Amino acid sequence: MALVNCPDCSNQVSDSAPACPHCGRPIAALQIEQTAKKYKGWMAGSFIVSILFFIATAILFGMNKPIWPTFAIAVTALIAYLGAIAGAWWRNG
Repeated sequence: MALVNCPDCSNQVSDSAPACPHCGRPIAALQIEQTAKKYKGWMAGSFIVSILFFIATAILFGMNKPIWPTFAIAVTALIAYLGAIAGAWWRNG
Protein backbone atom coordinates (compact mmCIF):
# COMPACT_ATOMS: atom_id res chain seq x y z
CA MET A 1 0.00 0.00 0.00
CA ALA A 2 1.51 3.23 -1.16
CA LEU A 3 0.51 6.77 -0.44
CA VAL A 4 -0.70 8.90 -3.34
CA ASN A 5 -1.75 12.51 -3.53
CA CYS A 6 -5.47 13.15 -3.85
CA PRO A 7 -6.13 14.97 -7.15
CA ASP A 8 -8.65 17.30 -5.48
CA CYS A 9 -7.21 18.27 -2.10
CA SER A 10 -3.54 17.15 -2.54
CA ASN A 11 -3.50 15.33 0.82
CA GLN A 12 -1.78 11.94 0.98
CA VAL A 13 -4.12 8.98 0.83
CA SER A 14 -3.57 5.22 0.68
CA ASP A 15 -3.90 3.94 -2.87
CA SER A 16 -6.17 1.14 -1.63
CA ALA A 17 -8.62 3.55 0.07
CA PRO A 18 -11.98 3.72 -1.67
CA ALA A 19 -12.14 7.52 -1.21
CA CYS A 20 -10.09 10.39 0.19
CA PRO A 21 -10.90 10.77 3.91
CA HIS A 22 -10.43 14.56 3.63
CA CYS A 23 -12.57 15.49 0.62
CA GLY A 24 -14.38 12.26 -0.30
CA ARG A 25 -13.12 11.93 -3.87
CA PRO A 26 -13.00 8.28 -5.03
CA ILE A 27 -9.41 7.02 -5.16
CA ALA A 28 -9.57 3.32 -6.01
CA ALA A 29 -10.86 2.43 -9.45
CA LEU A 30 -14.41 1.17 -9.41
CA GLN A 31 -14.85 -2.32 -10.75
CA ILE A 32 -17.95 -2.60 -12.89
CA GLU A 33 -19.12 -6.04 -13.92
CA GLN A 34 -20.40 -6.19 -17.44
CA THR A 35 -22.29 -8.85 -19.28
CA ALA A 36 -19.90 -10.75 -21.49
CA LYS A 37 -20.10 -10.04 -25.23
CA LYS A 38 -20.82 -13.72 -25.82
CA TYR A 39 -24.09 -13.47 -23.92
CA LYS A 40 -25.04 -10.16 -25.52
CA GLY A 41 -24.52 -11.67 -28.96
CA TRP A 42 -26.63 -14.71 -28.10
CA MET A 43 -29.35 -12.51 -26.64
CA ALA A 44 -29.53 -10.22 -29.67
CA GLY A 45 -29.29 -12.96 -32.27
CA SER A 46 -31.76 -15.35 -30.71
CA PHE A 47 -34.26 -12.56 -29.99
CA ILE A 48 -34.16 -11.36 -33.60
CA VAL A 49 -34.49 -14.90 -34.95
CA SER A 50 -37.42 -15.68 -32.66
CA ILE A 51 -39.28 -12.49 -33.67
CA LEU A 52 -38.71 -13.15 -37.38
CA PHE A 53 -39.89 -16.73 -37.16
CA PHE A 54 -42.94 -15.83 -35.08
CA ILE A 55 -43.84 -13.34 -37.82
CA ALA A 56 -43.25 -16.03 -40.46
CA THR A 57 -45.47 -18.40 -38.45
CA ALA A 58 -48.26 -15.82 -38.39
CA ILE A 59 -47.96 -15.27 -42.14
CA LEU A 60 -48.05 -19.01 -42.86
CA PHE A 61 -50.99 -19.44 -40.50
CA GLY A 62 -52.88 -16.76 -42.43
CA MET A 63 -52.13 -18.59 -45.69
CA ASN A 64 -53.32 -21.96 -44.26
CA LYS A 65 -49.84 -23.46 -44.67
CA PRO A 66 -48.10 -25.79 -42.20
CA ILE A 67 -46.67 -23.70 -39.37
CA TRP A 68 -44.88 -26.29 -37.24
CA PRO A 69 -41.37 -25.83 -38.78
CA THR A 70 -41.30 -22.06 -38.33
CA PHE A 71 -42.99 -22.27 -34.96
CA ALA A 72 -40.44 -24.85 -33.77
CA ILE A 73 -37.55 -22.61 -34.85
CA ALA A 74 -39.14 -19.59 -33.16
CA VAL A 75 -39.62 -21.46 -29.88
CA THR A 76 -36.06 -22.84 -30.04
CA ALA A 77 -34.69 -19.32 -30.58
CA LEU A 78 -36.79 -18.04 -27.69
CA ILE A 79 -35.39 -20.79 -25.46
CA ALA A 80 -31.85 -19.82 -26.58
CA TYR A 81 -32.64 -16.20 -25.68
CA LEU A 82 -33.82 -17.19 -22.20
CA GLY A 83 -30.74 -19.41 -21.83
CA ALA A 84 -28.48 -16.47 -22.69
CA ILE A 85 -30.23 -14.31 -20.10
CA ALA A 86 -29.79 -17.06 -17.51
CA GLY A 87 -26.13 -17.49 -18.46
CA ALA A 88 -25.45 -13.78 -18.14
CA TRP A 89 -27.20 -13.70 -14.77
CA TRP A 90 -25.35 -16.79 -13.55
CA ARG A 91 -21.96 -15.43 -14.63
CA ASN A 92 -22.40 -11.82 -13.51
CA GLY A 93 -25.07 -11.93 -10.82
